[in-house]
Amino acid sequence: MTAFQKISRLRLALFHSSANALSALLGFANMLLAVSLTIGYLGAERFGVWMTVASIASMLTFLDFGVGNGLVSQIARSRASSDPRKLALTTTRGLFILCAIGTVVGTALVTLNSVFPAADIMKIDSAQAKKDAEQLIELFIILFCLNIPINGILKILLGLQLGWIVHITRSAASLLSMLLLFILSQREALPVILLMATYGVATLSPLILLPLLWRRGLLTWQANAKWTEAKSEYRSLVNVGGLFLVLQLGVMIGWGSDAFIISALNKVATVAQFAIIQRLYQVVSMPMDILNNPLWGAYADAHARGDKAFITKTLKVSLVGTLLMSTLLSVTLYFSTSWILYVWIDDHIAISSQLVLAFAIWKVLQSVGHAFSMALNGMHIVKIQVYSVVMLCVLALPLKLFLIPQYGAAGAVWSTVIAYSFSTVIFYMIVFRKYVIEEFSQHNQADN
Repeated sequence: MTAFQKISRLRLALFHSSANALSALLGFANMLLAVSLTIGYLGAERFGVWMTVASIASMLTFLDFGVGNGLVSQIARSRASSDPRKLALTTTRGLFILCAIGTVVGTALVTLNSVFPAADIMKIDSAQAKKDAEQLIELFIILFCLNIPINGILKILLGLQLGWIVHITRSAASLLSMLLLFILSQREALPVILLMATYGVATLSPLILLPLLWRRGLLTWQANAKWTEAKSEYRSLVNVGGLFLVLQLGVMIGWGSDAFIISALNKVATVAQFAIIQRLYQVVSMPMDILNNPLWGAYADAHARGDKAFITKTLKVSLVGTLLMSTLLSVTLYFSTSWILYVWIDDHIAISSQLVLAFAIWKVLQSVGHAFSMALNGMHIVKIQVYSVVMLCVLALPLKLFLIPQYGAAGAVWSTVIAYSFSTVIFYMIVFRKYVIEEFSQHNQADN
């Protein structure tokens, strides 16, 4: 590995981080604006319905069957091979399979919602909120299924270590959403219109990047010309994606579905409390994600080239830095939360102090775990994460079913904290040196 290649890898990661910072800040401002502009006229229940449906996007991310995340690793490998034709075939085939998945998932969700309406599962009191829920879910299904293939465009760019383009696009979408939210809130727009102005804009915005992929020669009409070769790559994408699918299911059960579970086991108005504190405590996780997300592509590139020294040094710095910074941010925010809520939402929603404490602890654990997962993903070490996430699911789900009816939103987050501490923190501390380093060595030997 040449010094120029190392500098290039870090330079791309720096570009990614800078653009990610802008994107995250605008996205965070967008969320703050969405709450302050709409909660007053929507009220706790209608606002909670909107937040519940919006949260289903993270709950159902597994429905791309892990192919999106698998595509990031496949693209990184094809890029390292320096074969433009192979890279174009991989990108095009990745989009093809995601289009097929989106079509199948869309058909399944429409059918499922017609037989078992999701709005009926939520504990909703008012007729207007019930009508909002039905409209929101119908629009959400359309947007979510479009998002499966469209998000593949962003995954391709992440695999190419062009994440800065991804975040510039997201920044533009956030600016447009902020403008729309300001205009729509003045007219007291319905939640379904607000969903289109936020999730809808975020979903459709990557389409403007398709011409960029074409000009760079990353799309080809010959993707399926050699069917035997194409079938092999489709199978590889599905196999790699299968492991990521398990991870995504774990995230969904561990914490991604909390808003929906709260709305079903407690009441939809409680989701408003959860959504507000969840968005506020992104002040902790957001900077950590900005710093660590670009490292997935960097780790993948280093692993493909056998640069173990880069991975070891970068991982140590990433873990220690993430722990210290997230702890400092979380403690500072914890003691400032009451004042921030007074300025932000006035007295529209009462927030439990237990919910605030639970989020303060959870965001530190989540940030450190995310930093470690970037290294494992980049090194294609997914099996150990599968073991961890299975343990998370086994512990988290029964805890949520028991604690949420009694303690509401705070019960959901405490369940995650307890389950994650055992299944991830303690688990990795025990098995890291014994298993992960051995598997890393096996991967290097296989590649060489």
